[in-house]
Amino acid sequence: MSSERFSLSRVTAAFGRVRSADGALDLREFTLAYWELNKFFPLLGRLMAFVASDVSEKIGVLRHHLDASESYETIQSMVKYEVDNNLVVRTTKPPSGSKTLLRLHRALGGMA
Repeated sequence: MSSERFSLSRVTAAFGRVRSADGALDLREFTLAYWELNKFFPLLGRLMAFVASDVSEKIGVLRHHLDASESYETIQSMVKYEVDNNLVVRTTKPPSGSKTLLRLHRALGGMA
C-alpha cells in the first residue's frame, strides 16, 4: 500500500469520480477509491491489519481483471461479461470480479 497518508477528502473525491455522466460505474476509479479508503484501516490499530490485507487482496484481483480485459472497464460491463461467460457460477483463478466486488462490499459492510 502507498506510504501516502489517509485523507478523507481524497476518498470523497475518488468515490465522486466513480459514476460517469451516463451512469456507468468506472471500475478503475472504484478500485482507486477503495485503495484510498484502505489507507484508513491501519490507523485503527493492529487488529485492523487483517482487514487492510484482505481489502488489498481484493483490490488486486479487480486490478488484475482490469488489466487483462476491456470487458472490465465498468462494473456493469464486468457483470455482463462474467454472467454471459458463466464465470460467476463456477470457481475460477483468479476469482471472478463480480464475486470479488461482492466480497469487498461485505468485508467493508461488516465494519460499519
